[in-house]
Amino acid sequence: MSGTTDESKEPISALGTKISDTVASIDNALKQFTDNDELLRLMGDIRSKLSEVQNEGTKLSQDASSLKTQLSTVRKKFGALKLTEVQEKGYPKARRDETVVDVYKNGASEDVKVNDAYRWLEEPDSQETRAWIEQQVDICDAYLSQCSARDTIYGALEENLNFPRYGVPFRKGENPVIYCYSYNSGLQNQSVLYYHADSLDAPRTLLLDPNTLSEDGTTSLKGYYFSHDGKFLCYGLSAAGSDWIEFHVKEVLTGKELDDVIYWCKFTGIQWTHDNRGFFYSRYDKPACNADESNKGTETDKLRNMQLYYHRLGSSQSEDVFLVDGKTLGDEEWMVSAGITYCGEWLELYISPSCDPVNRLYLVNIADVGSYADASTFQSRMIKVVDNFDYGYDAINNEGTVFYFETNHEASNYRIVSCDISKCNAADAVVWTEIVPQRKFRLQSASMRGANKMLLRYNANVQTVVKLVDLNGAELNHKIVFPAAGSVSATGSKLFDEGFFSFTSFLYPGSIYRYDFKSDALTLFKEITVQGFDASQFETKQVFFQSNKDGEKVPMYILSPKGLMLTGDNPTIVYGYGGFDISLMPSFSVSRVLWLKHVGGVYVSTNLRGGGEYGEQWHKAGTKDKKQNVFDDFQSAAEYLIAHKYTNPSKLAIEGGSNGGLLVAACCTQRPDLYRCGVANCGVLDMLRFHKFTIGYAWTADYGCADKANEFDALYRYSPLHNVPQSIEQDNAQYPCFMATTADHDDRVSPLHSFKFVAELQHRLSAEEKQHNPLLIRIECKSGHGSSSLTKSIELRADTMAFILHCLGVEW
Repeated sequence: MSGTTDESKEPISALGTKISDTVASIDNALKQFTDNDELLRLMGDIRSKLSEVQNEGTKLSQDASSLKTQLSTVRKKFGALKLTEVQEKGYPKARRDETVVDVYKNGASEDVKVNDAYRWLEEPDSQETRAWIEQQVDICDAYLSQCSARDTIYGALEENLNFPRYGVPFRKGENPVIYCYSYNSGLQNQSVLYYHADSLDAPRTLLLDPNTLSEDGTTSLKGYYFSHDGKFLCYGLSAAGSDWIEFHVKEVLTGKELDDVIYWCKFTGIQWTHDNRGFFYSRYDKPACNADESNKGTETDKLRNMQLYYHRLGSSQSEDVFLVDGKTLGDEEWMVSAGITYCGEWLELYISPSCDPVNRLYLVNIADVGSYADASTFQSRMIKVVDNFDYGYDAINNEGTVFYFETNHEASNYRIVSCDISKCNAADAVVWTEIVPQRKFRLQSASMRGANKMLLRYNANVQTVVKLVDLNGAELNHKIVFPAAGSVSATGSKLFDEGFFSFTSFLYPGSIYRYDFKSDALTLFKEITVQGFDASQFETKQVFFQSNKDGEKVPMYILSPKGLMLTGDNPTIVYGYGGFDISLMPSFSVSRVLWLKHVGGVYVSTNLRGGGEYGEQWHKAGTKDKKQNVFDDFQSAAEYLIAHKYTNPSKLAIEGGSNGGLLVAACCTQRPDLYRCGVANCGVLDMLRFHKFTIGYAWTADYGCADKANEFDALYRYSPLHNVPQSIEQDNAQYPCFMATTADHDDRVSPLHSFKFVAELQHRLSAEEKQHNPLLIRIECKSGHGSSSLTKSIELRADTMAFILHCLGVEW
């Protein structure tokens, strides 16, 4: 009621007293560090008080800012106390189970016994695992509380990220025309979806604001799909960063939410039939461990048997029509996805065995709605254009029964081909007609613009080059030009003669352009500006270095303050990925610019083998038994920077995420003398068992599988978990300062990888006398494979940058 007070809340003065009492108890403990049992009891009391204060602290008014300052003091003193405990007693002793032994076959058909002492950490919800997590959170927080720049970096990130950001618009429908794009005013946790009706000059209308869907901002928009005429929107929501998507449907112009809800989807798009009656989608069965859905997104169970369904608008998901699944097609590990041609008459069926760029390609004529009335009819009408996994194919257009495909078929750098599917039959091989041959550089994408033009984007030495061709492959003149070398993304359609481009680069926040493919007019739609950012203060240089084992030339971009002195002691961060045919293209990052500006440091983005920068040969050169090439490339990049006086090992940090987390951990383990610091974000670190969890089996195309004798040896040689050194042989060398980061809702690369690796690191190296560098794990709640909100993203980046600064011994 109005005028009443909440008696459950303590007054500000009481909280202040509680904080002061806690500070005093920590100071007293630091002075009287004599009784370990007494200290442990005190630690438990402090943890309880801190939790209570922090929970109340989030509700304090702005007038209580002084309390937040005191709370920061508590954290720092608590950290000092915990670090003293670690220095005296070492890291917590996690239980080792020496009885858990797996037996593998190696390439010589010999048995290899491998102990997995921390198998119990694969159970995220067990009491023992939860206790270990709490201990590690305390240690990591304690160390970070001593990193003096942490709060300053957070403030700088928050201040400099507070600028408007726009997604690339796209057009749908005709009556009215809908122009839709995402927009973030600056510090919104999630970008908001807006549209203009009829014209980009018309008033902007709010379509969907994910920030209203959760109190903490961790519910995000995960894909949105308009019906052909733009009347309906099917949008996906992710909770706490999980890969699980829940789809909802709304009317665009009225904003009315429909009752349709689709559950248990991952790695799928939505394909609307042109009659607006429904859409195709892929899903998995509800996992058995998710009976009450309380642990949705935290489960580690292996995904099985992706299924294709048709949903009729206005019906329950239980009534959806099952059409086909991986098991029916040949293997329950195969992934099944769909596309629809611009004409709306053909369903494209893509069957993939893994993350490798290969797939089978089937077509179904859906002009007759009876073709997808039931599974038997649907499967009987599948035209198997490609029925093997030799190459990859992506349909980009059809003119009647003549289809155009982007493919790596006999083309490492990809090309465009066509075929007449009316002439396809099971007995004869497909006859391909080459439209655009492969060129010197990798074809990144091909898509239609207007009725008879194809837009081609090439990766030319790690920068985008745009070309326009007709349906015969003849190159067309155009006026699509951008301010500098960088990365270009694009939207458009065969149905319209206009499209949009987004341009960005390391020192260019971004511009969005509209292009008229009839008049060849390029106009600026939005220019993204960052207040206080002056690109003239910095410089970017691309260099090619030789990989130290085989001499392969590898590119990297070096970002630095303008006029950097090559003294050999510049603090440097080297970032890498090197896998899954993914290219690291130039992009703008506030945190990178702040590193250059406030630290005067160097930032390096490497383009290693295993990525997609130079086509499929480049990709394959960093996979399976050639994976060591990726680590050699990365180590060679570091050696180049040292040899050319950019930095030295004591000022060198390396960083990467996911497959890049594997890269960091493997390189720290193989060459601990080369780096001062390593940050491995959500890394794949147990290379013998990764395929047993969630979607990990799809990565065997890049990594191989330890269950196969001919692939075991390579994995065992570099698997970070299985190659932690007992000691560092080099004089005065120790394992680099190391932080693994992970999150409880990462259901792509399960946290168990980081758990087991850090437990092994602490076990093997904590007794090493010269090992003083920290070995930590940062565990986020309500985040997934990447931060679930802008707030959490800022917190993560502030922590990792503060950690790197502290380890390198440099100031902000």
